[in-house]
Amino acid sequence: MAVGNASRPSSTTAENARRDAAEDPWKRLTVVDGDNPRDRQSVVALDRRARRSSGSGVDSRRWARACVAALCTEARTAYTQTRVDFRPGIVFSLKNRRFDHWTPQYLRYRLQAAIRAALRPEDPSLTPQAVRELDRRLTRDMVGVEWGSGNTTRFFARRTKHLTSFETDTSYYHWVAGTLHAEGLANVDYRLIPHDFEGEDDEEAMHRNPVVVAAEEFGDESFDYALIDSAPRGCLSRRIAPKIKPGGLLILDNANWYLPPPATLRPVAPGSVTQVLGTPGSTVTHHECWPAFARLITNWTTLWSSNGVQMTLVLIKPSA
Repeated sequence: MAVGNASRPSSTTAENARRDAAEDPWKRLTVVDGDNPRDRQSVVALDRRARRSSGSGVDSRRWARACVAALCTEARTAYTQTRVDFRPGIVFSLKNRRFDHWTPQYLRYRLQAAIRAALRPEDPSLTPQAVRELDRRLTRDMVGVEWGSGNTTRFFARRTKHLTSFETDTSYYHWVAGTLHAEGLANVDYRLIPHDFEGEDDEEAMHRNPVVVAAEEFGDESFDYALIDSAPRGCLSRRIAPKIKPGGLLILDNANWYLPPPATLRPVAPGSVTQVLGTPGSTVTHHECWPAFARLITNWTTLWSSNGVQMTLVLIKPSA
């Protein structure tokens, strides 16, 4: 999950833009970076060109503004994001970041994902197919847990009976807590365990970390669903799998970084592994959690989905 603070409008222009966005979902795309002068200039410049080339073509102008705003967001993310949760054992930073997968087709997938996120800002940051699958399967009597909060927190809270949510980033915790309070979602037990796993590679230390130990608070087969979208994912996935009820759901975002997706799954997303992380031939061979987790889910139903940027895996535990 992306971690960050909600920016506050700093000018009358930004205030007006946000008011326009409430009425026009296309304009919302130009508000994502509305306080960044360079981004505003880019949007205005393309908007002027679109006006000249299409006359009264309102749809063309809106599409142009949408594309530029989304690209501005993507460009700033690509060059300012300092890390991605790629653990255990892999630190993903600007120093070792690769861009060889940034093909025209991949840029198209990123643009599509950015536009969808701007048009549907409350959707979880999972693949659209996974969101639809969860929307279909979640019911009001379900109880769940998640490691890594955000839009998923509100998504689950609105559809199920109760959610326990763990977050490791203090500033993000307060932002999400504010959104829950503003919407009156009182069925979430929201917990902060501050910790930054960047650079940590000792699996035994991860097992002792309070973020992972928290999973032992819950009994086996006590949850209808669980989401793992926080480091250390392998340790958490291994601990949480037994906590899922028969017929329950376990959701792993970016699962292709750790577990090999089906060879036929399209579109292909970058970072996909061909071996379970921690097994011979994988990029990290000295961790045991992912191989152990892979053995635990041998008989589970696997629902993989991809948008060309990320892959989400929804696992369904066999019924008793």
